[in-house]
Amino acid sequence: FEAAIAAAGGVDLQLLGIGTDGHVAFNEPGSSLGSRTRLKTLTQQTRRDNSRFFGGDVAAVPRHCLTQGLG
Repeated sequence: FEAAIAAAGGVDLQLLGIGTDGHVAFNEPGSSLGSRTRLKTLTQQTRRDNSRFFGGDVAAVPRHCLTQGLG
């Protein structure tokens, strides 16, 4: 993913969400400041928070996501 981003010329503008526990763009607390694009396991709280986009059904919320990382 990092190579694809670089090949596309980088990122000029990015909109990021902030979770109720303060995480940015699914980089849950404890994520390394140097982290790069990777698969992340979502916390139960994040899944509950996002259930509103899945008809209120926490079971329908994905357990994993792809995030660009903090680095």
